[in-house]
Amino acid sequence: MDKREAIHPASMRRLTSILLGLLFLGLSAAPILSVTASQNITSNTVWSGSHVVDQAVIVAQGATLTIAAGADIEVSEDVTITIQGNLVIEGTENNPSEIYGTFRYPTSDRPVWQGFRVDSSGSAVIGQSSITHSRGGFDVAGDLSITAGMNPLVEGAQIGYRIDGGSLSVPSDSSLRCTDSAIACLSLASTSAEVPLVEATNSSAIVLLNPDGNLTALELIGDDIGIGVQIHGGANLSVTHLNLTDANVGVSQTGAADTWIGSIHLTGENGIVVDWSSSSGGVIDNIVTTSGGTVREAIHTEGVVDGFVANVTVTGSGVYPALHLGVDGSIDIHSFTGTGFSEGVMLRGSGTANLDEVDLSVSNRLIDTIGAATLHLSNSDWVTTGKFGTLASASSILIGVNMSGTSAVEDGLELITGDHHLENVLLERPYTASDRASTGLRCIWSDTDLTSVQLIGWHRGAVLEQDAHVTARHLNISGGGRDGGTSVMVDGGSFQATSLHTEDADHGIEVLNGSSLWEDGPSVHIDQWTAADHRDITLLMSDETSVTVRNLPTFQTTATYDAFGDGLLFWGGSSSGRVSVSESHHLIEHDLIVQDLGGQAVFGAEVESLGFNTTSATDGSVTLPILETGHTAVTATSGGIGTTQMTDSSSSVIQIPLLPTSGDWRISSGNTAILQDGNFTIPGDLIIESGAALYLVRATLMLNSNTFYTSEGGQLFGEDGSIIGGAGSHGSVFPPLAYSGDLTVDQPVEVNCTENATADGNFLSPLTIGPDCTLTVHGSVNGDVILSTGAS
Repeated sequence: MDKREAIHPASMRRLTSILLGLLFLGLSAAPILSVTASQNITSNTVWSGSHVVDQAVIVAQGATLTIAAGADIEVSEDVTITIQGNLVIEGTENNPSEIYGTFRYPTSDRPVWQGFRVDSSGSAVIGQSSITHSRGGFDVAGDLSITAGMNPLVEGAQIGYRIDGGSLSVPSDSSLRCTDSAIACLSLASTSAEVPLVEATNSSAIVLLNPDGNLTALELIGDDIGIGVQIHGGANLSVTHLNLTDANVGVSQTGAADTWIGSIHLTGENGIVVDWSSSSGGVIDNIVTTSGGTVREAIHTEGVVDGFVANVTVTGSGVYPALHLGVDGSIDIHSFTGTGFSEGVMLRGSGTANLDEVDLSVSNRLIDTIGAATLHLSNSDWVTTGKFGTLASASSILIGVNMSGTSAVEDGLELITGDHHLENVLLERPYTASDRASTGLRCIWSDTDLTSVQLIGWHRGAVLEQDAHVTARHLNISGGGRDGGTSVMVDGGSFQATSLHTEDADHGIEVLNGSSLWEDGPSVHIDQWTAADHRDITLLMSDETSVTVRNLPTFQTTATYDAFGDGLLFWGGSSSGRVSVSESHHLIEHDLIVQDLGGQAVFGAEVESLGFNTTSATDGSVTLPILETGHTAVTATSGGIGTTQMTDSSSSVIQIPLLPTSGDWRISSGNTAILQDGNFTIPGDLIIESGAALYLVRATLMLNSNTFYTSEGGQLFGEDGSIIGGAGSHGSVFPPLAYSGDLTVDQPVEVNCTENATADGNFLSPLTIGPDCTLTVHGSVNGDVILSTGAS
C-alpha cells in the first residue's frame, strides 16, 4: 500500500513536500559548476557575516572551515560543500548561523543546492543553525557532532541528516530538527546512533532506518508526517517515546528487524499506527490517542512473521477496521481497547493471531477471518451496532469472549468452514417482539465445539446447515424466538450435546434435515436437555430425520406435544411424555456390571449404548439408556479389548473377553470381541464360534507358532488389522467370514470346501487349497499357493 496516501487536509502540506522532493531528484543530474583552485580550502578558514558561495567547495584534509555565529551564507548555485577535513558551525541559540540556497532552475518554484557532504576523512561540529533548501542537509560518511545544548534545523531537504557508515553524536540536551523533509529527517545506514530527540514537521518521515542502521532514541516527535519511523530489514530500533500529530503511518516495518517502541501517543487525525509487511522482531507497547485524536487503523499487517503489541487505547475514524491482520507466522496483541472503528478484526494469511483482552466497539462487523489462518481470542468484550461477523479460516479458539449488539443486529456469528472451539462465550442482543430474522450462531461446512456458550435474544439461536457438525456442553439458549423461532435449528448438519438448555422460543429444537453423526446414527443426539417456557412443540421433526434424546423435556410448552413430526425418535425420560412421531422408541435407564470372563469386576471400562458413553466404577457398575422393549447393542472396552453384547432390561452383566494368560481363547456365540490400537498375544489357540466375531481395529493379534486359528463359522474382521503366527485350520468346510475386511494374514492357511470359498485380505504365507475347492480372494496373495487335485 502507499504509505504516503493522504487521508486528511493536513496531509496536503506533506504531499507538497514529497512532490518537491521528487522534483529535486529529477534535477539531480543537472550540471554543477566546475571546482576551481580558489574553492579548495586547504588552510583554516572562517566565514563570518555575509558570504556568497557560487561554486563547489572542498575543505581539504588538515583544514578547518569555521562558519561563525550569526553568519549569513548564501549558496547561489546548485553546488556541494564537501568536508574532507573539518567543519565547525559556531551558531548559538541567540545568534544562529544561516546557510541557505538561492539558485532556482527555470522549472522550479524554490531554490536548491546540494548541502554539506562529510567524507569518511572529515568531521563536522554543528551548533545552532538553519540549513535551508538543500537536497541533503548533511550527507555523512565521516563524523557528525551536535554542540551541547544546540538544536540545528534543516529545512526543505530530501533528507536532513543522512548517516551512511559514518558516526553521529548528539548530547542529551541537544536534538535534530527538520521541516519539509521529502524523504526523512534522519536516515541511518551501516551505522549506530544514540539520539535524545528528533523532531520533524511537514515531512515524509522522522526516521528512516536502512539495513544495518541502528538507532536508540529517547523521543521522536512528528507533526504532519507521512511515516513516523520507517524500518527496513536488518535495522535495529529502540525508542522510548514516539509522539505523532496528523501522521499517515506511525511505524512502518518491512523484513526482519529488532524493534522496540515504549509508547506511541497520537494527536489529531492519523492513519495506520502500526504497518508491518513481511516483518519480524517488532515489539510495541502503550499506544494511545489523546482526547480528540483518531486513527484510521490501529494495526495493519501483511505477511507478518512475528510481532507483539500491548496496552493500546485508540479511537477510530469510523471507516476502517481496528485490526487488519495478514499473518504468515504469529502476532500477539494484548490489552487492546478500540472504539469508533467500522470493523473489528480482519484476519488473513496462514499464521496465528493471538488476541487477549481485546475490547472493541464498532459500527459494522466485529470479525472476519478467511483462509488458512488461526485465531486465538480470549478475555475480550466486543460490541457492535452492525453484525458479529464470520469465522471462515482454518481454525479458531474463543475463550472468555462476549459479543453483544443492539436490537438492530440481525446477523450473529457465522462459522463457515474450519474447526472452531468456543468456551465461555456469550452472543447477546436485546430481543424485540418484531424480530423474525435474527440468528445468533450459524454453522455451515464447519466442525464446532461449544462449551459453556450462551445465546440470548435471537429469533433463531443456533442454526446448523450443510455439513456442519456441532458438539455442545452446557449450551444455553434463551430470550427470543417468538412467532416461529427456535432455539436450535438443524437443516443439513448434525448436533450432539451432552447438556443443553432451551427457553422462550416457540420450539426448542427444529430438525428439518440432517446428516448422520455416525453410520446409521441420528443427526441429533442429546444427553441432558432441560427446557422452559416454549410456546409450540418442544421438538419438531421433519420427514426422514433421526433424533436420539436421553431425557426429553416434558410439559415445558403450552403446545399439545413435547415431540411431533415424521422421522425416527429414540427418547428417554418420563414415559408420560407427549410424543407423536412416525417411529418412536422409549428408552429406560439400565444398570449393568462390567466383568471379565472370570466374573471379576472391571474398573475403568469404557461402555457405550446408543451413542452415550460412561466409565465403570470400582465395582464395575454403569448406568446407561437402553430400549424399553427389544435389545440394545452395548459395547464395553478395557485396555484395547472389547465386546459388544445385545442387552435388554433383564441383562445385568456384560463380560469383556480379556485375553487369557494360559490356554485357548474361545469367543462364544453371541459375543463380539474387539481388539483395538495395539499389539496383542494369546498363549493358545483362537476359536471363534458360529455367531461370534473378533474385530481387529488397527490392531495385530500374534499367535504362537504351534497354535491354530479356527473359525467354527464365526467372523474375523479387520479394520487395518493383522493376524500373525500359528496356522489357519478351519475343518472340512471353509467359513465365508473366517477372514474378512481390511485384514493382513501372515499364517499358513488350509482351505477345504466342496465347491467354492471366499476370503478377504492380504495373504503373506502359503495357502493350501483342498481337493475340488475353488478359493476366491478379495485382496492379494503374496505367499505360495499349494493346489490339491481339482483345486483352483
